[in-house]
Amino acid sequence: MNLAEIYLLSSDLAILNGMFLEDFYIRKEYPNHNAFTRSMIFPVSLRADGAFSPVLVKVGRWGRLILFKFTTCTIVFRMAHNTHIKVTTDSAKLKIEKDKVVGVMALSKVPKADDKTYLFFMDPLKCGAASAYPIGEIPTEFSYLGMDILDLSFTTKYIMSEITKSLLLGRNLCVKSFIMDKGTVAWLDNSIATEALFIAGISPYCMVAQLDEGHVGALVKSMKVVYRRAIELVRNDFQRIEKTNLSEIYSTYGREGEQCAVCDHIIIKVILDGLDTYMCPNCQTDKVRSEGTFNG
Repeated sequence: MNLAEIYLLSSDLAILNGMFLEDFYIRKEYPNHNAFTRSMIFPVSLRADGAFSPVLVKVGRWGRLILFKFTTCTIVFRMAHNTHIKVTTDSAKLKIEKDKVVGVMALSKVPKADDKTYLFFMDPLKCGAASAYPIGEIPTEFSYLGMDILDLSFTTKYIMSEITKSLLLGRNLCVKSFIMDKGTVAWLDNSIATEALFIAGISPYCMVAQLDEGHVGALVKSMKVVYRRAIELVRNDFQRIEKTNLSEIYSTYGREGEQCAVCDHIIIKVILDGLDTYMCPNCQTDKVRSEGTFNG
């Protein structure tokens, strides 16, 4: 799942707020932080009429993490490319084959008081993870994560402070590597990073020591704009028969060999930190593009 899909999934799952946790199984082979095995089935069911069961207070998100905050514990789901959280109130719709859940319907209505709601963490490639923590304990997943793009604290001032810290540690990274570092920005998609740098007119190879407040301000603004565009596209796709390719909102990402929409130069692809990075060598320099060309 990309960041936009995870954002919308966490919003949809908020419908479960106020429900109760039932049959919360802790596996004996995972004593540390009650970590769960990376399986197709996450053994949790929710009910709306639990007498003494923990109550689901809030469904939250931070980057690629989806959090279920109960009155007694916090469950953290780390979402990966093919992971998903499925919910159904109809056990007849469940079909389990060789420990794999297939045919699970998404929750489409507010559960009734007597409904039992089944929650499944789908992780076929075993790239995700699910862990549980006692109330008051800070999940280890947050110990190394930076700010989320849509957080109100994700500002020019925040990025400037992170650059200062990096330079004091002797780490003068290129800007693409810097914003892809999870310690700077929580789980940034490669496509969003690539497009944001193009909109801001900054080369991915530009070193962070070269960036001033104007550069950083343009970059922060462009990251927020691209992320919100992706969210709106995914949201609108729920109402379309034919899905829109996410690449349609990108001016450079996946467009190697095409003309730049701004200057007609040819878009090139480079490999940076093992990731495909698309750029216009004419538009993206160490200077911020003029405000008039910002299509935010």
